[in-house]
Amino acid sequence: WNGGRINLAADVSSQFVSSIIISAPYAKNQVTLNLESKAQVVSKQYIDITLKVMKLFGVEVIKKAPNTFVIPQKPYTNPSIVQVEGDATNASYHLALAAVTGGTVTVNNIGSESMQTDANFCSILQKMGCAMKQTRTTTTITGPKPIVPDPSGGSVVDSKNQLRAIPGKIDMGSMTDAFMTLAAVASLAVGTTTITNIKNQKYKDCDRISVMLSQLRNVGVSCEMLEDSSGIKIHGNPKLRNRAARKTTFINPHDDSRIAMSFSILGSA
Repeated sequence: WNGGRINLAADVSSQFVSSIIISAPYAKNQVTLNLESKAQVVSKQYIDITLKVMKLFGVEVIKKAPNTFVIPQKPYTNPSIVQVEGDATNASYHLALAAVTGGTVTVNNIGSESMQTDANFCSILQKMGCAMKQTRTTTTITGPKPIVPDPSGGSVVDSKNQLRAIPGKIDMGSMTDAFMTLAAVASLAVGTTTITNIKNQKYKDCDRISVMLSQLRNVGVSCEMLEDSSGIKIHGNPKLRNRAARKTTFINPHDDSRIAMSFSILGSA
């Protein structure tokens, strides 16, 4: 491809940015990529990961300004050893299962040295009442032992040993793909959880914000969209535990795997 100077809006997805930067070393002309300043650049952390991996393979991108990248024309060179991290967003579902069931889950190859900001999802679970241990390459979550209502609909006794909502707003801008995992956990927590800075999730495999709200309501969760459409508010209800044993509910994930995996967490509680 020709290359040259490219102006790009990056307010929907960082994937467009990464695809240009990764292929730019093989363009006919040196590529200078400028991200438009009028729009917010979303998921910057994934652009940073792209730059780090390219450097590992011998191509160092020059940042002329915070949102301007100059990519040299040169072939990639393979390093002798590459350690590929696990998928931190996918790991969040396993950690969330521990949070809602009172079990313990350890995920390998995701730890404190991870380049992925979703590796910090465990700290949110810790603030909600889970025990967390993280090494350089592993993450372990142990959830509080839940008081499960009996199938006949018995009441849940409030306890300090329950998952708790985090007061104030939770800015998920650095790990937007994990907001659905948090929404599932928050549905079972004591208190109200407010998730913000996830507006770009309206333009993913589906409108994830609207779909999560509609499907959470299907299982009895009280929730609403924020006035500026940038997030959601979830009013947790521990009595929803064991609901699957009392009533079958069909979930429409709208062909989005992250929606489906998030609701598997609720189905397991």
